[in-house]
Amino acid sequence: MIKGKLQDVTEYKLMTVKECLDTLGWKYITNDDMYEDITCPCSNVAVECSGFFGTEHVECPTCGKSMTDLFSPIQVTSGSCTVLYASEWEMDAENRHWVAIDGSGGIKIEV
Repeated sequence: MIKGKLQDVTEYKLMTVKECLDTLGWKYITNDDMYEDITCPCSNVAVECSGFFGTEHVECPTCGKSMTDLFSPIQVTSGSCTVLYASEWEMDAENRHWVAIDGSGGIKIEV
């Protein structure tokens, strides 16, 4: 089976967790490969983490900036979702599969 490139299925730039955090301007504490005490500078409020299988979506409740794991269930209609499986996609060496969204103006952080 020939794998497609994950970047080809989204207009958003694929990033690592750290790249998303830095792109969104969020403050955090690094503990090995974990990121803790994540806050958004818009109001120094803690971001909200959610997900069905773990942390798949992180969002500032004040300004709406967010980051999403493309391998999480993605809502496609009001009553359904789709899931991309990592085994079916070619990724770069850094294993980038997160996207960052600037919610303040509805602007995507694009490729």
